[in-house]
Amino acid sequence: MKKILVIIITLSACFTCFGEATNVLPEITIKTLDINIPPKEKKALFGIFVTKHADPDKYLWEILQQVENISEFSSITTDNWQTKHHELTLKLAEKADTQGLDSSSLSECINSIYNPTNRVAELPIAAFSVKYNKKNAWVICYVWEYANTFDQDGKKMITSLGHIRAYLFDEKRRKEISMATCM
Repeated sequence: MKKILVIIITLSACFTCFGEATNVLPEITIKTLDINIPPKEKKALFGIFVTKHADPDKYLWEILQQVENISEFSSITTDNWQTKHHELTLKLAEKADTQGLDSSSLSECINSIYNPTNRVAELPIAAFSVKYNKKNAWVICYVWEYANTFDQDGKKMITSLGHIRAYLFDEKRRKEISMATCM
């Protein structure tokens, strides 16, 4: 029951911001976690292969719990999000490098989903070095919000990044394996 309550409280970090919006970027998180996320299993059913998920999303939600200051990001807005994305990507790579982690693969994974013209503003706020199927992997955590929203008068709205998501990447191949997001 305690674990469920903690998850609910933290994931209500699909938060609503009651404070003032700011553009000061909080501290990012880089950690190595002793976690091996099992691969998706394939089972044959009447000669047809069916994928039985080991549910990597469950692991992604648990890893999101490791971002201790996630609520500090709720006051960051969609305004100029591309510049903020670039800053945070550089900070994550620098911090990974100082910890002896593969900063090049981390940057490539982050950049593989970055799209400056996307209607979703998403900022990388944490990265965790983990294992997936006993191989090196990254879990990259983001805050996000729809960037191109307009009010009734057609004026572009600046909103806080009030949602969270996490991606699981194969570190060597730099390919996305799974993603968990709140809507």
